[in-house]
Formats: sequence, C-alpha cells, structure tokens
Amino acid sequence: VFIKDRLGRYLILNSVGARFYGKRMEEIIGKQDTDLFPIEEVQEAIKIDSEVMENGERRAYKLAITIEGVTRAILFTKTPFLNQSGKIIGVVVVARDITEHQRASENLENSRVELRALSARLQSVREEERMRIAREIHDELGQVLTGLKIDIVSLTKKISDSVSSEDRETLKDRTQGITNLINNAIQTVRKISTELRPGLLDAV
Repeated sequence: VFIKDRLGRYLILNSVGARFYGKRMEEIIGKQDTDLFPIEEVQEAIKIDSEVMENGERRAYKLAITIEGVTRAILFTKTPFLNQSGKIIGVVVVARDITEHQRASENLENSRVELRALSARLQSVREEERMRIAREIHDELGQVLTGLKIDIVSLTKKISDSVSSEDRETLKDRTQGITNLINNAIQTVRKISTELRPGLLDAV
C-alpha cells in the first residue's frame, strides 16, 4: 500500500510495499516513480495517477514492472486521497503481485489451445481412417461383387446352351436370385461407404 501526493512523491508506504520494491522505506519516502524505475515503465502509472486525482474516480489496471532484474505482473488499484475537507491531495495505491496467477492463467490457456489442437488432430485422424475404410470397402469389395456378378451372368449363358429347356428355366431362376443378392450386396457396399465418408465432406 502506498500514498502519493499530487506531485507523485511517496508520502506513506507499508513494509510489504518497501519489500515489494526491494528497498528500505527511507529510500522510497519523498521519491517519485521516475526515481525508482525506468521512465518507460512508469509513464502509464504517472498518467493514471493524474487522471485519478483530476477525475476523482477509482482505477484498476495491470502493469509489468522490473524489480531487481525480474519482471513482475502487478495489479494496481488507485483511489483519490482526500484531506479532511474532501479535497483531493494525492492518490492511494494498492498493488498486488499477480505474476504467478497470470502465469497459471497463461499455462491454462496454453493447455486449452493444445487440447483443442489435439482434439482437432484426433478428429482428422478419425476422418482419414473412415475415408480409408470407405475406399477399401467401395473399391475392393465393390470390385469383387461386380466381378462375381459378371461371372454369374456369363456362366449362366454358357450353361443355358447345354441344358434342356426345363432345366434352363430352373437355372435361370436360381441365377437370377444370386444376381439379385449380389446387386443388393453392391447397394449395401455403396450405402456403407457413403455413410462412412459422405462425398459432401470432400466437396466442401
């Protein structure tokens, strides 16, 4: 906890605040932020101090500050410091080191990103496997069934020429039944292949 006057000089701070800056209290009292930190790190803080004192409104923000060579993420909450007559004479600052909390949040977000990437990869692998199986079913089994159908038709024609008319009708009915079964199997293969890997997926 710190209290600064309108010129940005530290009037009061607690022992935790002194340790926070890595200095003794007497090294901080009466000093400004520019005496303690590089100007580029505290420009935003000085600007917000001025706005809080001018507008009389509370502000909270995060800032990265290098303390003893280590950059820390700090959450600052600033409110106007009033005298007994209600006039704003400075700013009260409460600073919390949220470095570990922020690091944990970043690690959590990184884990979520990695999990999403892994999930996408698993989905991709699953789709690739479904596509491979669909193609094998369609190409391999489909070709076998089509070839079998052609052979049955060809065989039927050859046998028909060497049997009696009575046997020919019986043979024709049986081979037609086998052909129908093969046609149904071909349709089933196409249906399974389409359900495993709809062509629309590749189209879009």
